[in-house]
Amino acid sequence: MKNFFYRVNEGDTTRSISIRFNMPLYDLITKNRLDCEVQAGDMLYVERCDSVYSVKIGDTINSLAKKFCISEEELLSKVGFPYLFYGLLISI
Repeated sequence: MKNFFYRVNEGDTTRSISIRFNMPLYDLITKNRLDCEVQAGDMLYVERCDSVYSVKIGDTINSLAKKFCISEEELLSKVGFPYLFYGLLISI
């Protein structure tokens, strides 16, 4: 895992930064204490993860919990949201 600071560029969003650096969106938001969208020039702490899963169409909380051999509650705690959406990165 590589940790560094990233300066937000014009047009960046939390989701695009999350995807670019392979960092779960929830982690990006919580580690940077974000409560709204980022602005150009903001500095963000980024942890690039190697072991993440990108949610695909048709994935459910139940199916992913079984796939990774964890409880649904543990999966939800990793997700940081009460639901899944396409492209969401989950640190496994």
